[in-house]
Amino acid sequence: MILTSQKDLDLFRDIAENRDEWRTFIAEIRRGAAEAVRQTMERITLKGTDLKVSPICLGTWQFNDSAQTITSTWPPQTAEDSKAIVDKCLELGINFFDTAEAYDNSEKVLGKALEGRRQDVVVASKFGFRKGSETSPYSAQQIDEAITRSLINLQTNYLDILQIHYPRFVKDTNETIAELERQKSLGRIRYYGLSNYGPKNIKKFMEAGGKPVVNQIGYNLLWRSPEHAMIPDSRKYGINLLAYSPLQQGLLTGKFSQLSNVPEGRRRGKLFSKDSTPLAIHGQDGCEKEVDEALKKLSEICKSANIPMSTAALSWILQQDGIEVAIVGASSPQQIVENCKIVQLQNDVLRQMTEATEAVKQKALKKLSEICKSANIPMSTAALSWMLQQGDIQVVIVGASSPQQIVENCKIVQLQNDVLGQMTEATEAVKQKVGLSLDQWSPIDSFE
Repeated sequence: MILTSQKDLDLFRDIAENRDEWRTFIAEIRRGAAEAVRQTMERITLKGTDLKVSPICLGTWQFNDSAQTITSTWPPQTAEDSKAIVDKCLELGINFFDTAEAYDNSEKVLGKALEGRRQDVVVASKFGFRKGSETSPYSAQQIDEAITRSLINLQTNYLDILQIHYPRFVKDTNETIAELERQKSLGRIRYYGLSNYGPKNIKKFMEAGGKPVVNQIGYNLLWRSPEHAMIPDSRKYGINLLAYSPLQQGLLTGKFSQLSNVPEGRRRGKLFSKDSTPLAIHGQDGCEKEVDEALKKLSEICKSANIPMSTAALSWILQQDGIEVAIVGASSPQQIVENCKIVQLQNDVLRQMTEATEAVKQKALKKLSEICKSANIPMSTAALSWMLQQGDIQVVIVGASSPQQIVENCKIVQLQNDVLGQMTEATEAVKQKVGLSLDQWSPIDSFE
């Protein structure tokens, strides 16, 4: 360094004599700059908590420390690359991170990446799959052991949120709730929540006295089955909804010109045919034609609106009632930059995007409507009558929100054979394909 003036000499002398003070001063400047960046992304407070989180959460399934198996959804990612992604998240103002004991090496990689910064972030993890896909339900002791493993892996003494990965990992609901409340009292978890819980299991958990603050669900423009009941029921109970796979594992980024180009690990779900990959175990025909048509329509809508498809898809989710957070993954720091770009979609764009994927959500309803209209029978009457004309169904249990509704709900007619056959055919695709299934991977819906 060349000192060119008396002022330079004085400054150099002051730095040498007051080194500690100058270090503190520089650190404060850096912290202030970092805080200014963090403030560029809004914070929301999750209902029922004091957790202030970014509406974008980093999902860390891909934090595998270069591990790779035949069923891997994500390619190998080094711990160094994962840390670079975490660094970029914090720079962008993303302070919410989701992991699980089921994700190979993820907790360990995330814990190391957050070293020295744990107090600045909100960390959610899950218990389940301690022994892979054949894992049996957890007892209270096994929940305690799972939390201990997570705390060690994450290099922390508390979890902000602990989630039950799937309902099937609960051995006894009352015992599970009691153990989660005990863990809260010990300070090892601050809150607990659910993951992949459908209406039946949410109701059971709530009626047992559970107080979950989140329900993490697969939800995006191509996977909208949660709209039927899962989302309304979560909202009814005041549970925050966290949407994972908002880009349907890359399908909604626009980078795959053909569905066959999607990596095998991401073609295991029910949107794809059982023959799309040997890794698929769902045994169904998939919705590839409908998905392909929807993606073409979405591409045109986004091009017309001059918005990248990934930005539009994420923004669409966060403009749906009840969805507080979108959980995104990233294979590089640049990808997390792209995956957290949110815009306020115009109402017409929002509507067009919803309509473009409606066929994937409920392919059969349009056909049923046309059949009932042609037969001059209200759809509710036809649906009830159809059930009672199935050979093994003796009784139909209906609900009602008013006396008038029970009048409507008990109107039964004898359907003609051709109408009966048409209605069955109209819903066969839903039966064999997605329908109201909430579980994209398992042959049996494990979170009904």
